[in-house]
Amino acid sequence: MCAIFGIGFIKNHRVVNSDAIKLIIKNLFALSQDRGRIATGLAISNENEVSVVKKNVAASTFVNEKEYIDFVEERIDFGVERKLKPISVIGHCRFPTKGSAENNHNNHPIVANNIIGVHNGHIGNDDHLFKLFDKIERKAEVDSEIIFRLIDFYSYQSENIVTEVTEAVKKASMFMEGSYACGFVSSRNPHMLHIFRNSGPIDVVFFPKVGMVVFSSSLVYINKATAVADLGRMKTIEMPMNSGIVFNLYANKMYRYKLRERINRSGYSNLEY
Repeated sequence: MCAIFGIGFIKNHRVVNSDAIKLIIKNLFALSQDRGRIATGLAISNENEVSVVKKNVAASTFVNEKEYIDFVEERIDFGVERKLKPISVIGHCRFPTKGSAENNHNNHPIVANNIIGVHNGHIGNDDHLFKLFDKIERKAEVDSEIIFRLIDFYSYQSENIVTEVTEAVKKASMFMEGSYACGFVSSRNPHMLHIFRNSGPIDVVFFPKVGMVVFSSSLVYINKATAVADLGRMKTIEMPMNSGIVFNLYANKMYRYKLRERINRSGYSNLEY
């Protein structure tokens, strides 16, 4: 199985140490690579764009390559003079599955038009779904691509940045057969961090002292990776099977939903910090 992780910074967060965040990301990669060494990738969003770097190497090699170092140095900067500060980060360590890692389209984060996402698990009916949705473009062979293509397909015309995207996730989940735990962002609304799963493992925590959300395939990875920084008390956020969470990082709000039920529009809660 692969490993996924992500970090979200809420508006008016108190993270000021850029080097500490870079080290946490590096630690998450180091821990996650035990679940997949065929390829490694990272996406970083700011208010203008979502940028991606990925390569068919293990994380231990990836984080020491110039391309990765330059990518992170340019985008992880919380200095007072920095105009475009990072909003969120999502990462992936890939285990050998369908689709050669030599084709970088097969590696994560998957870029599906506006949707950029990471997936842990396996979708068994992706070939059938690409035939069924014959207007959806397929750039890769990997099964994960269908997840984010379907979400993009259903949400592309959306004007409601929360409910329509979550409805898109729910619609996509109705078609997919297999297991999944996913994180994604949309280039249309990069301040929204989306997480959902059916049976795939994922843990989500919030650090109120600094205003930072972290998710990973393992809580152990989070505990070890974040121990290098003074982030304060960690608050666990429940992530049941067959559910999703949207973090509106600008509004400091969290929105919960179930994959196979209509949206309860009272599902908002504040992220207290």
